[in-house]
Amino acid sequence: MTASSPGTSLNTTPSTLPSSAPMDSKPPPALNPPLLSPSVLDLNKNPYPPGQRLDTFVGHIGLVAKDQHGCRFLQKLCEEGNQREIAIIFDEVVPLTGELMVDPFGNYLMQRLCEYCSETQRTVLIQKVTGEIPGVSANMHGTRAVQKVVDHLRTPQHVAIMRDALSKHTVTMVKDLNGNHVIQKCLQKFDSANKQFIYDAVTKQLQDVAMHRHGCCVLQRCIDFGAPEQKMQLATEVVANALILVQDPYGNYVVQYVLDMDVPVITKKMISNFCGSLCDLAMNKFSSNVIEKCIKLATPDARAPLLDELCDPTVLPRMLQDQFANYVVQTALTKATPHEFNMLCHAIRPFLHVIRNTPHGKRIEMKINRKPEPPTSPGTMPLKNPSRGGGGSRGSPLSAPSNTIQYIAEKDPRGEKRGAGYTQGNQNWNSSGPPPVSAYNNNIPNIVAHQQARPPRRQRLRADAPAYAPRKLELHAGVPPTAQW
Repeated sequence: MTASSPGTSLNTTPSTLPSSAPMDSKPPPALNPPLLSPSVLDLNKNPYPPGQRLDTFVGHIGLVAKDQHGCRFLQKLCEEGNQREIAIIFDEVVPLTGELMVDPFGNYLMQRLCEYCSETQRTVLIQKVTGEIPGVSANMHGTRAVQKVVDHLRTPQHVAIMRDALSKHTVTMVKDLNGNHVIQKCLQKFDSANKQFIYDAVTKQLQDVAMHRHGCCVLQRCIDFGAPEQKMQLATEVVANALILVQDPYGNYVVQYVLDMDVPVITKKMISNFCGSLCDLAMNKFSSNVIEKCIKLATPDARAPLLDELCDPTVLPRMLQDQFANYVVQTALTKATPHEFNMLCHAIRPFLHVIRNTPHGKRIEMKINRKPEPPTSPGTMPLKNPSRGGGGSRGSPLSAPSNTIQYIAEKDPRGEKRGAGYTQGNQNWNSSGPPPVSAYNNNIPNIVAHQQARPPRRQRLRADAPAYAPRKLELHAGVPPTAQW
């Protein structure tokens, strides 16, 4: 074997063909032959050449639409409104409707074409879209194109074509990441009669839809955009399945949305479904939110069964110690009427020693210890906290009518009582309740004198505290500051 001469490379390819191949066989055809004509390739070099018209690209418009610059060029032609050029573009892209709608660039051309084409052309386009609507709607680009088509349904015939196509795939599209947006667009644009198919479909498979990540959002939009009878149709089915839905991470939101409709009949039926399972539902992460909302929104008569079950001594200890159910107890104490509050306090107090050292136990104890304000009588203002007794001004005379007195008793976080109280003669009004008006008026000069004698806050600071004096940088002539530092 001889060494190769300088400047030449070794030939590692066999010099002869296998014996099985004939010597006169033709080379295999190219795998990727050029699909665009030279005039179309020029578009890639100069996307918007001066005076460029559509005739140059006839026969290749489908390929041009998939190019970023070519798609913009075709959109610009559509916006100019030349019906002849729009017809040329339409005739070439309609057979490729499904393919272009899911294309990152082609979908923009289809959206623009839907805006500027004639009614006859739009009917053809809608028929073509509806034949491939499940697959196109499930695509992140296709769903936008289909929504644009729904926006431009101008005639009852167009709406009927789209409705018939969607009714065959409603639940599948509702549960799809992108397809559910098409259904939501129909809920916004269609009238009550034409969107009834959506309510019928989701009602038949309510549990499956409501317990789905995207389905629960569509059900909420059904409540937002539905007619009264459609809302009641959906709410009735939700109430029937409430016991299962409230325990689901997504279904509980649907139940809460129905409760927010604030229909007393629906709320009462919902609560009746929960009676007997209050403890289990309150101790669940998701359903505890629903129970709280029931207590907040229900009337006293409607929530009475829930509170009666909550006060059961066999149930209450578990709820008080649970990380979720304790919030239900707190909400009940906050929203309770005076009669309900007394009933709850009587039931909770025997178990306070169990939860006193827990964070939620302290909050519950604070809510129980609060006192309802006594009824006010004419000419007086209610006490801030009459159980403590005493009190008075925090240092400034209060503006009050001549026949009333503002009586406030506060306590410092450290335990000291704020305010010296009012005295008249030898009687201390701190221990005997609010002072009379005469005591308030007679004590005003003392209060004003005390304020005037009190130094401002800045003077009350330490007199020997050193003042902040920043160091001064002495610059020497001829030496830059950087060198001195």
